[in-house]
Amino acid sequence: MENPELISASKVIPEITKDINNAKKRICVISTILIDDDTTEPAIKALKAAARRGVKVKVANDIFAYGELAKELRPFEAWKKRFNKLSGMRKSFRNNKVDFTWLGKAKFLIFTGRTHTKWVVIDDIVYCFGGINLYKIGLETCDYFFKFEDKTVANLLFETYKNILKSDKTGSGYKSHEIKHKNSKILIDGGFMSDSIIYKRACELAEKATAATLVTQYAPYGKLAKSLKKIDSKLYFNIPDNASFLNKMTIKFGMMRSGLKTDYKRPRYIHAKFIIFTMRSGKKIAISGSHNLVSGGGLLGTREIAIETSNPNYIKQLEKFIKQEII
Repeated sequence: MENPELISASKVIPEITKDINNAKKRICVISTILIDDDTTEPAIKALKAAARRGVKVKVANDIFAYGELAKELRPFEAWKKRFNKLSGMRKSFRNNKVDFTWLGKAKFLIFTGRTHTKWVVIDDIVYCFGGINLYKIGLETCDYFFKFEDKTVANLLFETYKNILKSDKTGSGYKSHEIKHKNSKILIDGGFMSDSIIYKRACELAEKATAATLVTQYAPYGKLAKSLKKIDSKLYFNIPDNASFLNKMTIKFGMMRSGLKTDYKRPRYIHAKFIIFTMRSGKKIAISGSHNLVSGGGLLGTREIAIETSNPNYIKQLEKFIKQEII
């Protein structure tokens, strides 16, 4: 965790496939959207092969994947094809000894209580604190994971995985909390509505900072936006024309509410989510993870994960990501 490597979305499948092929004991994958397609096929084949050779492989995918898959298909065939494709993926996983779970089945509304957490843990190797969804469109966006080896964090994520599955069975959540580890904090949103420790912490830091650089897919609004307007802020979020219909409406809504504009000019869709604060002392603190850093995520009770850190190994790579992928 002290020496992470930022892996961009376009490079993550070869990386995790290599590590899965070398796995000895355990693998844990959790995602909002995981789809077996031409892009993810090498990693999914490797997961099934690992399970067959005796590695304990656990995979959880939110039912939100059904809605996302429909975007790729013709309307009249969408429901049947998406059901067959994802049901086939689940069946194939289970036939190959992978412990696969659908998340969110107990939720009545598609946008509330989603598991927006994303990570891949392979033995003690962790891919986390980014926003990558494991399917073709997600892997083509401007996004990343941090990769590092840390047994303590790997164990923590396996325990968090158990907590998510346990609470998801009842359609409930658990209290958001932070865990201190090696001069950083792991922030976990447990899924209760209006209980986002990640968003609250971003707001707290924004009130004390002199400057901030925000990268996210949506225009910020609410408390965080108000604080960002008072300091020297650089904001990089998607222009509406880069987005699909619902995301376009969300971006326009945020811009209308906050009056904020984006400095992002590229056509590639931003799915990364992080903010770097410069404090009065000159110290830099970053929050990086799965949370979009908009107030709506906290209100809807999504499960999220992020790191809060002043470790220069994280911050320098995020700043390099901005220069290479954003500006």
